[in-house]
Amino acid sequence: MSHQAIIYQPLDAARREIRLVEIASADGVEKTRCRLRTISLDDNPQFSALSYLWGDPETTEDIELNNKSFSVTRNLANALKFVRSHWQHQFPHRDKNSFLLWADAISVNQQDTAERSSQVLLMRDIYPKAELVLSWLGCGADEMDLAMDALRIIAIEAPEFAPGPVSW
Repeated sequence: MSHQAIIYQPLDAARREIRLVEIASADGVEKTRCRLRTISLDDNPQFSALSYLWGDPETTEDIELNNKSFSVTRNLANALKFVRSHWQHQFPHRDKNSFLLWADAISVNQQDTAERSSQVLLMRDIYPKAELVLSWLGCGADEMDLAMDALRIIAIEAPEFAPGPVSW
């Protein structure tokens, strides 16, 4: 039996179930520890979704998922270290342990073709139902820093186009 089979329990497609990631620890000192929680989109759960660049599939880092070692791309591993703090910035009065994240490479059993297909169809509902969608391009590349500087200038110079308060 593979680690995937141990980590992933089947989802109920009729209930529109998805898996959310609870980040137990992501301090950068020790291996990031996460747990999966299965929920139904029909129950209107509070969760965030992560949109990110997968990065090089050959460059991976192990995290702990449901007490098992689990490989993710280094870019996703880095995102897991930062996303909760960005969420806390948006929701400062919430308990940091209530942060739940949908991240496709972890939330979907990538070894199960039928599940992957089913979950891809749900993505049109997952992102709109997320209370916050976080985008992660990676850690500090010069091109990204330049792009973020440009976006900051645009947000300052053209506030009427901003959807709401801008926080950097």
